[in-house]
Amino acid sequence: MLMKNAIHTALAGLLSLPLLVSCGDSGSSSGDPTTLTDGGYASLNSGNYDDALGSFQQALQGLEPGAPGFVRAAMGEIEALIHVDAKQAEDKFLQLAQSFPDSVGAREYKNIGGKLTSEKKYTEALAILDVGRKAHVEDPDFDVMIATVKEKALEAGDAGAMKALEGLGYL
Repeated sequence: MLMKNAIHTALAGLLSLPLLVSCGDSGSSSGDPTTLTDGGYASLNSGNYDDALGSFQQALQGLEPGAPGFVRAAMGEIEALIHVDAKQAEDKFLQLAQSFPDSVGAREYKNIGGKLTSEKKYTEALAILDVGRKAHVEDPDFDVMIATVKEKALEAGDAGAMKALEGLGYL
């Protein structure tokens, strides 16, 4: 009887080992900023914006500004915010661009401006594209993108965007 119990105990332990190992792996990497950022982008690409935002924010908690991976996680947070709170996305992007001008260039301004435009967040898109245009005067794409936002805002009858266009001198 004692031998039978020992065998059952040993088998139960061996059978639960893979479960413990897989749980252990998951728990140990869940706080890793790189893993969280990768998970955030996976959620973002699946349209799970709230989950993506949570992952990016957790990743940022584990990163010092300027650390490797910080700008990538911050850009992911901004992309998720475009769908959750466009004004906060605008504010965070402009702050990031000001803090890390060597890492946030014309490409990032156009990327975020374009995504905001696609989501019909014309006022926020204009704010970002205008700052990008002034920071990257050599890039003619900004004029084209601003004209596109202007056209779409006119078509949509977006009064806020029209006011922004006027205030920025584009009307």
